[in-house]
Amino acid sequence: MIVLGNYELKMENCTDEALRDYYISSCNKLREQEKLLLEIYKEKLIDSKSVEEMKYLSSKVDYLLRQNNDHLKSQLDCWDTSSTRKKEEQNDFKDKLILYYQCGSSNMKKIKCMILNKYFDRNRVRASHIWKSSTKGVGLTKFHLQECDVDNEQNGLLLYDSIEKAFDYKKIMLLI
Repeated sequence: MIVLGNYELKMENCTDEALRDYYISSCNKLREQEKLLLEIYKEKLIDSKSVEEMKYLSSKVDYLLRQNNDHLKSQLDCWDTSSTRKKEEQNDFKDKLILYYQCGSSNMKKIKCMILNKYFDRNRVRASHIWKSSTKGVGLTKFHLQECDVDNEQNGLLLYDSIEKAFDYKKIMLLI
């Protein structure tokens, strides 16, 4: 069993992305140092007690990195959460997408599904976020985007409602 200190427990649940990235970077540097020390041990230049301490530290680093990965996955896998967007917010996003991608019919009563390339009644086509809105943009910086880009038109698709539901429930994925 790995015993974590107070600082390590705080890092395990850290929500500050920059701080967590720094910590991961530090852990990776520690791992490099550990490898060097193990090489030195193989050459009989350090004692076995030091090696045991290094192995223990290594197991702590591995544990914290796994915890961080689990935390990041749970943070980014937002498909299990329901939308908190208000209807008018969703309609505004839909209108932005229709204009940006020019997917509305002349009277705007029909909208083109961007996958099927066919027009359907407006209420049958949904505005879908590629990077889910419920994340509030958390994680977008990993892709060199800003958190405010979550509601950008380039983060949206107009999809026929059954396609959008399948996308939300991870039944389909889109490869571009």
